[in-house]
Amino acid sequence: MPIRFGPIERVFVSEQAALTPGSILLPNGGSVDLASITVQGDCPAVLLQAVINFSVTFTPLITPVIATVPGFAQITFEFLLNGTPIYRVTETAEQAGLPLGLLFTTASTTFETVNMLHFDLSNLTGLSSTSIDTYTLRASNIILTPPLVTPAGVAAGTVSAAAGPVTFIAEAVRIRRDEDEI
Repeated sequence: MPIRFGPIERVFVSEQAALTPGSILLPNGGSVDLASITVQGDCPAVLLQAVINFSVTFTPLITPVIATVPGFAQITFEFLLNGTPIYRVTETAEQAGLPLGLLFTTASTTFETVNMLHFDLSNLTGLSSTSIDTYTLRASNIILTPPLVTPAGVAAGTVSAAAGPVTFIAEAVRIRRDEDEI
């Protein structure tokens, strides 16, 4: 008796969101877990979706200087399955509106949005062998570079980054089998 696969059934699992903008600080050189979701391991596949809003603020020194190179931030956002990265996206946010050649006297903030989508087939390929899987959304490899005064390479200010609000959704995808004869 042949096995036919019936329609795919998508089951919404969970969603988490940070409530206020800028509520999760992203430290230079660090990693930060932004959200996590637990899914029953009997799902053959899980569709992961995330929308991350983050900001980078460039603040001048107390003594104004002429910045000649704008600052930037580079952050890698990852989906992890039981602590192991399974999907990565790296984003860069550049300082906008820096008056090159003029005194750097006003702080500026750059806002960015990252959309992530990944279809995880770990349960079909045998990479996950647990009965409960934990998916984590993490910011890692955070590089914050302040605006510089060249050629000396001296920092003309400071830079900080924060994430929020963050939305993380997982949908379990199950396949129903019809075992009727053809």
